[in-house]
Amino acid sequence: MTSLRLLENTMETSAVSEYYKNKCVFITGGTGYLGMAIVEKLLRSCPDVEKIYLLMRSKRGKSIEQRLEELTKNEVFETLLQNQTREIFKKLVAITGDVSEEHLGISPADRKILIDKVNVVIHSAATLDFNEGLKPTVTTNLLGTRRVMELCNEMKNLTSMVHVSSAFVNAYLLDCEEILYPPPESAEKVIDLATSLTDEALRELQPALLKDHPNTYTFTKHLAEHEVNKYAATFPCGIVRPSMITAAWKEPTPGWTNSKNGPQGFMMGAAKGVVRRLPIGSGLVYDYIPVDIVVNQTLVTGYHIYEKKYPHLKFMSSLFLFKISAIFVHFIPAYILDTLTRIGGGRPILVRLHKNVWNSLILLQKFIFTEWKFHNDNTIKLIDSMTKIDKIAFNIDIRPMDWEEYFVSLTLGVRRYLNKEPHSTLEAARGKDTLLLIWHLLLQALIYGGIWWLTAASLGMSFTKTGMVVPLSYLLFSFL
Repeated sequence: MTSLRLLENTMETSAVSEYYKNKCVFITGGTGYLGMAIVEKLLRSCPDVEKIYLLMRSKRGKSIEQRLEELTKNEVFETLLQNQTREIFKKLVAITGDVSEEHLGISPADRKILIDKVNVVIHSAATLDFNEGLKPTVTTNLLGTRRVMELCNEMKNLTSMVHVSSAFVNAYLLDCEEILYPPPESAEKVIDLATSLTDEALRELQPALLKDHPNTYTFTKHLAEHEVNKYAATFPCGIVRPSMITAAWKEPTPGWTNSKNGPQGFMMGAAKGVVRRLPIGSGLVYDYIPVDIVVNQTLVTGYHIYEKKYPHLKFMSSLFLFKISAIFVHFIPAYILDTLTRIGGGRPILVRLHKNVWNSLILLQKFIFTEWKFHNDNTIKLIDSMTKIDKIAFNIDIRPMDWEEYFVSLTLGVRRYLNKEPHSTLEAARGKDTLLLIWHLLLQALIYGGIWWLTAASLGMSFTKTGMVVPLSYLLFSFL
């Protein structure tokens, strides 16, 4: 509470807040996980921001006006609305458009508004699907960034442009500096191939084109950084490279998330007691970064480049062991329970859920069992250059973080914001988890009994003589 009162009383001394005062900000990807967190932070910590223009498209039959209204009802704004009325949302302006379309799909009238009024651009729109083909990722991540930069070049009052990239754009290197590495391929060649070849032809060509890149996402995001760099001498540009973005550490509330990517999606299943095995690289340092730190670094970077011109869950040590374990621990129980659910007239979901987990983990294998070293000397220098109040209001220093405490908040956040389970149901959920554990143990006993019976029957021996099969089976299954 002391820090909050300090901020309320001294916010006017924040250099970062002062920078965004009376500024018009244009954000792509503003309805995504990171984007909406940036919007919330701007409204809460930079309340004098003039306008926030959000590039949006109609989706699932909803107009951009309906989607904007829906956005303002997200739980991310709960803290903001403790001190502000909903009038604050009048600062948000939806702009019809799509980064995957020519000229961003923006009408000439709206484009003129952006060219005349915008001071800061934050480009966070991207397709994050690791399984996506070249055509859509080139269209969104590469061409989309080029189109945003072309628009920035036309803006009359632009003071800073921040591009949200990824720490994994150089995933083929295990030790990465804060520099632009040479592009893996000519952007023009990649664009020409993606726009002229069929999906089938691109799939055949993809391994040779990607070289050491693990997927089309890191490949196209790498090329996109060079699109930003083309304009570095024309107007202030900055690139932020977050690793895997996870739930909030402190702001707007500990554990807030609406993203199912990374560990949070798997924790959803674990919190329900249906996912009981996950592969993990024992001893590796994982590259998680809380969303509020990424938000603050993005906003501080915008200021800086202008100012300087610059539950019962077991982890498996390999994917092979996970796959074997998942057959017994996930799929067999899932097929049994889904069958019973069908008989009872219900809607079976467990098999589909575990298939999704299975497919996701195969795509994420390189990121689960690889450890990278990302140098952040520039970030440390940026922290040192910040005023005392900005270090509180726009914290980007995670060195004091207690990771165990943070993951408790993340888990509780998954329950509340993704599984939509209020804190009041926590004890009931623990009881349910205990019940599921009992069922799990009973199913194991049934399996061991079946193995014992099959062994005795196949060898024509008594249960007494084949009794050692049970502890041996238990020992074997303990590795699963």
